[in-house]
Amino acid sequence: MSHFTTIRTVIRDRETLCEALRHLHREFRVGENLTVRGYQGRTEQAEIVVPTGCAYDIGFRRESDQTYGAVADWDWGIKREASPQFQREAFLQQVNQAYARCGLVQQATVHGYVIEEERVLPNGEIELVVSEAM
Repeated sequence: MSHFTTIRTVIRDRETLCEALRHLHREFRVGENLTVRGYQGRTEQAEIVVPTGCAYDIGFRRESDQTYGAVADWDWGIKREASPQFQREAFLQQVNQAYARCGLVQQATVHGYVIEEERVLPNGEIELVVSEAM
């Protein structure tokens, strides 16, 4: 019996996802049909794999709706063996926030804006101050 679960996300752009993982200082591999390790040696395939420092990985794979699903042995392996930063809720919240930030920075740059300041608010939200490029 497999313990893998795929969590739906709104993440669509692979390069922005990779940039978000770099922003979070996460190690990861990118490719086709990479192995995501799970319970008792079982595996799944993904395009992006994040090692967690234990025998279990977190993968991101393209779903039929063109989003990236996060696949892992969340409720057994990750929950029991991975550090808190890789637990499902915390990890996905960080990735989603970093993905949104990276997407916003990319769009601001494309439209001629400059990021003047970036602040993390007490509630964890990120605030960006932008201005028009001269």
